[in-house]
Amino acid sequence: MIDDWAAFIKPYLDAETTSADRLAAYIRSRLAYLRDNQSRLVAVAEIIVNHRAPDGKPVFAERDAVPVAELVATLRAGQQAGEFRAFDPKVLAMTITQPSTVR
Repeated sequence: MIDDWAAFIKPYLDAETTSADRLAAYIRSRLAYLRDNQSRLVAVAEIIVNHRAPDGKPVFAERDAVPVAELVATLRAGQQAGEFRAFDPKVLAMTITQPSTVR
């Protein structure tokens, strides 16, 4: 599912040249993917949150971070280019990518 999502958003990101445009494309494409795959995403989210190793640690924590890394890189590049102000790119990336619990 994560690979499918990453493949879905890649063309949107690759079509943009500035970090601000890449961020907007990331958000638009993520929302489109969420809209079109809602049932699958709910099932996968339940698995990710609840599947644990024998020691109790989440099994999917590292794999789930892959799409976030792309967004972090975009945010850092935007800061370096002067497109974005100072903020913690990882915190903002996690804020953007975490599913809403509001129903």
